Amino acid sequence: MGGREPDLGEGRGGFDRLVDRAANAGEIAHVVREGHRVAAVVPLSLLQERVTTVTLYQTGGGDLVIARGGSAWTVRPPAGTPHGTFAADAQAWLDDAWRPGERGGQVRARIDESCIRAVEWTGEEIRLRYPKCSLNETANAYVGPLSYTLSVVKGSAGEDAVGRPIEEMGITYADIDDATHDWLNENVDDWRPSDPWDPFEKFPWVLVTPADQDPRADNVICSRTLTI
Repeated sequence: MGGREPDLGEGRGGFDRLVDRAANAGEIAHVVREGHRVAAVVPLSLLQERVTTVTLYQTGGGDLVIARGGSAWTVRPPAGTPHGTFAADAQAWLDDAWRPGERGGQVRARIDESCIRAVEWTGEEIRLRYPKCSLNETANAYVGPLSYTLSVVKGSAGEDAVGRPIEEMGITYADIDDATHDWLNENVDDWRPSDPWDPFEKFPWVLVTPADQDPRADNVICSRTLTI
């Protein structure tokens, strides 16, 4: 911003001026301590632009809320809307090609402790944050079907096949169909290391990743695709 940068030593009045400039003029106001910039007061609109994750919540009353940064809106997908449009809406918001607003039929909302964080769109993938089977019909329709790879892994797998760090998804046993339950029982519960006393012969565990993000194959015993 132009002009003299207020020093922390100026007290409350200086800070109020910083907030006014950020809120009303849309400027980034730097805070100075002993001649050095140590912090900044940033317009909320600019901060929102830098938030690259869009989250879908389900409220205690069953409504859906789409949120990005400090902006949260109740959304009501029209009847007959194709399933799985949340990712497209979220990406359009990140691209500034669309944003929720009262003209579009959305209503400002507040995220509180009664809201369930259902899924997140990262700009690349949907991350499931709550058991999908526990979400209501409207939420499931808006999110659409999700496909994952379940891999029985011996030891650990911290990267996918192209070296990207793996973040596990929030799949629970309640989301899994009977056939996949049987597959898990066959390949995990009945699997035993050849030498249980060998510290390098580790018992397997199940790694859940998006269907297109398979883990490295050197320590994967077997894999299966699951759609929920």
